[in-house]
Amino acid sequence: MQDLQRRLGLTYLFIAHGLHAVRHISDRVAVMHFGRIVEIAAAEDLFAHPAHHYTRQLIAATAWPDPERRRTASPAAAPTAPPAPADTAHGGCRFSAQGPAASARCTTQRPDLAPMADGRLVACHHPLGRVEVFSERS
Repeated sequence: MQDLQRRLGLTYLFIAHGLHAVRHISDRVAVMHFGRIVEIAAAEDLFAHPAHHYTRQLIAATAWPDPERRRTASPAAAPTAPPAPADTAHGGCRFSAQGPAASARCTTQRPDLAPMADGRLVACHHPLGRVEVFSERS
């Protein structure tokens, strides 16, 4: 796909749940939470410094492959239901029920996508700073 993209100047819209593929195929990534985009950024920036709390949770919850780790059989994990979105009847943020930095404003005002200094767009009243560095080994 990447070779065709370079040779033919193609643009792809790649929709996936697997962050492994997203990270290696995509130049820009849009993260959605319950049908709304919460962050758009260059792929490497997004994985190195997530600005939305949900993006950070997705990355932290992903089991990244480790080629040096030996495979072992493990019992199948019990399926879990995704968290329910917050009640947004009053226009609040759908992530406010799970958001670690949620404030009263989050329960009453839905944040719009807003540009940050580094060029990404984030829908959060309390975006993360550039303190977290993601490593495939972490």
